[in-house]
Formats: sequence, C-alpha cells, structure tokens
Amino acid sequence: MDPATRRLLFGTDEPVEPALELTAGPLSVQLRGIRLLAAHAHGHEVWHGVAFLYRDTDWGTPEPVLDSVMHEPTPNGFRVLVSAHIPAGPGIDLRIEIEGDANGRIRYEGAAIARGDVDTNRTGLCLIHPQACAGRRVQVLHADGRHSASTFPRLIAPWPPFMSVRGIRHEF
Repeated sequence: MDPATRRLLFGTDEPVEPALELTAGPLSVQLRGIRLLAAHAHGHEVWHGVAFLYRDTDWGTPEPVLDSVMHEPTPNGFRVLVSAHIPAGPGIDLRIEIEGDANGRIRYEGAAIARGDVDTNRTGLCLIHPQACAGRRVQVLHADGRHSASTFPRLIAPWPPFMSVRGIRHEF
C-alpha cells in the first residue's frame, strides 16, 4: 500500500502492521495489534471493532506495543494470546486473550497492570458497533448478572450507552 493510501485510510503514511485473518463459525474478523477489526457474518457487519484501550488525562490513546502474539487455530475457531505494553507514565502491561468458536461466539478479555501510579480517563474494553445498529434493540448482560433490554442510541453521546457490561446480544 502506498503512503498516500495509508494516509487516507489510517491517518499516517507509516506502514501498517499486517492483520491476522480469523474465523469462528460464520464470523470472520481481522486482528491488528490488540484490535479486532470489523466482524462480519453472512455478509453483514456485526460490530465495527473492539480493543482494550487506555485513555490518558488528555483523552489521548497511546498505541500499545506488541511483545508477543500466540495464535492457535482450533476446529472452526481460534485462540489468540497477546502480551503488550502501553508506553505511558510508568508503563502499563497488557494481556489480551481472544477466543472464537464454531458457534460464532467471540470472547475478548483484557487485563491491564500498571507498573506504578497512572492517571487515566478511561481504561478497558471499547466495542464499536456499526452505524446500522442505531435505534435497534439490544440485550445487555451486566457484570452483576442482571439483564436489561434497550435500544442502541441514534446519536453519539460523550459517555458509554451501557455500563458494567459482561455481554451484549443484538440483531445484525
């Protein structure tokens, strides 16, 4: 890819690391760094992306540096373990585990361990749904075991639409 195209697509003319193609049953997705890019099933975008992000006090998002990536294909699925670190303050170590199965379920789990005191505006999973979800029904499984029914917001707000989320189920 030439520098002009990289600048248009990624905002930089620096080379972009290659993506790892992953499939889990009917789902196909790419992993680039610690980010899962758009997931598709049966020709539809299920989500636009997911990553474990650190936002500093100025809402900057330093790009994690990969230390190691281990990919294990499984029958109709995959398992990926990623070790990385975020070059912020005293540093933050990341461990990401991603699994996909034959039923099209993907589990993305992340843990961050700061090497000292770190200021943050937000640290954790960030899941971006496609624009086509706006106004559609969603079921949310919360960390305390509660289930709630809602709809995706039609307008973007500066706060997350759902909190303490363990799982999300929606039509695509």
